[in-house]
Amino acid sequence: MKPALLTALASQAFSLLSLAGGLSTDVLASKVKSISIEKERITIIADAVITKRVLSTKEKGDGSVFGQPAQWQVSKVSDCKFEIVPYSSRADVAGVPGPAFGKVPPDIQAMYDKQWAVVTRAARGINAGDSIRIGYQEDRATITGFAITHIIGAGSLSRTEL
Repeated sequence: MKPALLTALASQAFSLLSLAGGLSTDVLASKVKSISIEKERITIIADAVITKRVLSTKEKGDGSVFGQPAQWQVSKVSDCKFEIVPYSSRADVAGVPGPAFGKVPPDIQAMYDKQWAVVTRAARGINAGDSIRIGYQEDRATITGFAITHIIGAGSLSRTEL
């Protein structure tokens, strides 16, 4: 009962963040194929549905990002590589927005460290075959041909039931 309630609450929180513009990318992975946990990087290979906020034209936009028209784009992917990194770790992640590496005030760094501890704790409970949700707030996506093949950035992670 408790895991189902927590999953429902987490899903609702992700949805509210998405509607409020808090997430730039929402990933609902139906099947984790592999997961690797390193000191400052979690790598997941999974089949998923990705919902990504992108800039658009005024006619096609359904909302805005920083005053610019934007819309949600939905993509189904197989064997996509998802990487989650801490908010303050940007030295090796070129192109991912975030604070200047090494220039984060101590109180903000403490907040980032707590958030990263929550993400890594969640990652340790995930196994191949599980369903998960990743909420990216700062990310970079790689598109090869017609498919998203790789996303890297800071965000949140939770197990979910599909």
